[in-house]
Amino acid sequence: MTKDQFTNDEWTALLRAPIAAGSLVATAETDRRNMRAEFRAMAKSIRHVELAGAGHHLVAALIADMTDDNRAPDTAAAPLSDRPALEAEVREAARVVDARCEPGVAEGYKAWVREVAVEVARAAKEGSILGIGGTRVTPEEQRALMAIDELLDVDAEI
Repeated sequence: MTKDQFTNDEWTALLRAPIAAGSLVATAETDRRNMRAEFRAMAKSIRHVELAGAGHHLVAALIADMTDDNRAPDTAAAPLSDRPALEAEVREAARVVDARCEPGVAEGYKAWVREVAVEVARAAKEGSILGIGGTRVTPEEQRALMAIDELLDVDAEI
């Protein structure tokens, strides 16, 4: 599927969802020391089209549009402090792909969005001292991932 097969609002929803999902995980905790690593992981994992499986053509088109210097400025996700708006963006993208795409493409797109969120959760150990100990995925991040699964209507584990 390509951009011209969606309305502008639908395409924008698809562009925003991986950023919104990653942001939900990155802001799940009050300790912001690892946010830089988490947002770096989000930027890197968004470009992994192979995570989309059958949805790889759609995801490749989205990635190309995200990295296009001429893209519209309204493709940024909601403010980080507005969790309900971030959740709404993920939910809307799931609705769009379910309504407009073949099941395999929709599942691939959702897997890509979810994997972006998982990579954010795994980006940095929380609670370690000089890299010793700590937790790779905190309970708060796990809850955020479970919420994303519900928003995307998928069953998955990290």
